Amino acid sequence: VCDRGYHTFCVGLGAIPSGR
Repeated sequence: VCDRGYHTFCVGLGAIPSGR
């Protein structure tokens, strides 16, 4: 899941750290 303050979690899924 990609949250505003959980962008780090997004990276774990394979997303790009946009700093959001």
